[in-house]
Amino acid sequence: MSALLIVDVQNDFIDGSLAVPGAEGILAQINELILQRNWDLVVGSQDWHPLNHISFAETHGKQPFTEVSISGETRMLWPVHCVQGSKGAEISPLLDKNKVEGTHIEVDAYSAFDSTSHQLSSLLRQRNVSKLYICGLATDYCVRASALDAVTNGFETIVVTDCMRGVDERTSELALNEMSSAGVKLVKMNDI
Repeated sequence: MSALLIVDVQNDFIDGSLAVPGAEGILAQINELILQRNWDLVVGSQDWHPLNHISFAETHGKQPFTEVSISGETRMLWPVHCVQGSKGAEISPLLDKNKVEGTHIEVDAYSAFDSTSHQLSSLLRQRNVSKLYICGLATDYCVRASALDAVTNGFETIVVTDCMRGVDERTSELALNEMSSAGVKLVKMNDI
């Protein structure tokens, strides 16, 4: 069985405080992808932070896109985004959510596998999913981490490259290469 994971298609990543270049342009394609085949499961992830989240530059009194050490790990500090209950944290109204089951982000992690209120891996296994297609935002962060974790969790993993966008062109290219090297298949929507 196959599933589609739609990663973080939220207002702040579309046209808000952490807008990903070209993000709005993939929404119609993702809607088409949802309808393109009879998915066994379509699930979406949602970035969801408290106002003083550890990943926010403002929390540290620093500028966004500064790197700092948090718990011994080098982490990027971001502008305030996807604050719990805010309009920016909402899934874009341009995404057809009628067939999407939700997962809910509750900790600081890029991967939908690490940070959902439902254990995504368990949910996929309960539904007998063996093949996972991934699209959404952003190629170089949450899509990358989710795809790599999908492989680690034993799923045949396919990212739909024309249904995702990245924060930065260079880091997105590096992420695609890393995913491919890890066994993730890179396809375009028309190849599915």
